[in-house]
Amino acid sequence: MTSRDPFFEPLPTAETEPGGERALGNVPWVPPLNVVPVLLPLAIDVATTDAVVLRLGHAQVYDRGVQLHLEGWLHPDASSRVDGPYGLRSEPRVGLLLGDGTKVGARADDAMAPELGSVAGTSLSRTEGGSSDLRLTQTWWVRPVPTEPFELVLSWADVDVPETFVALDGAAMEVASHGARELWPLADLEGDFGWFA
Repeated sequence: MTSRDPFFEPLPTAETEPGGERALGNVPWVPPLNVVPVLLPLAIDVATTDAVVLRLGHAQVYDRGVQLHLEGWLHPDASSRVDGPYGLRSEPRVGLLLGDGTKVGARADDAMAPELGSVAGTSLSRTEGGSSDLRLTQTWWVRPVPTEPFELVLSWADVDVPETFVALDGAAMEVASHGARELWPLADLEGDFGWFA
């Protein structure tokens, strides 16, 4: 191996901004910040029509929950049905049907604020997402890790996708959760956080 000159030029010195100490820790509505998850491939086509393809690509399994990754592709002829000034004006509704019949994320107000979808100790929240004219991605945080079979429920009325049920193996996710690796201790924060705290 030969020695090399430095590749990157030095960055300018950043100015420090005044401010108090920030509370760093995990909050329940997103995956933990200090845990490396186990990747569980799924590759399940949830809905395939002439207008749209929706696919559950994979799950990232943590020690305390599972993040599901949903992707979508829209046909150009269908994009006008859901196109808005800043991306898609509507997106799929997502919920869970637990083995005992409990519905999580089924309420009408969950469609606008799915982080409120919490029933019988199981919560569902949208953690990330984005869309363009013909593509969308969403990630959904399920807490705690399921231990029994459950179903992901999806519908998207604007592109004629009816309620569709996809069976998922909670037991396999529970087994995978034991392989999640905590990197270092981090406190679990309680209370109100974010812009509205």
